[in-house]
Amino acid sequence: MSLRRKSFHEILVLYLSLSVLTLRLILAASRRSIAAGANKLYVTRS
Repeated sequence: MSLRRKSFHEILVLYLSLSVLTLRLILAASRRSIAAGANKLYVTRS
């Protein structure tokens, strides 16, 4: 029982770290695309 609980905890930690990593990747990508869009707007405006 304790062993099963430990493995579940490890899986939970692994899942959380993976989700945080994917969230950071998505945030970085969206920030990059937003910056690119702002640059395009700025270039077309001027």
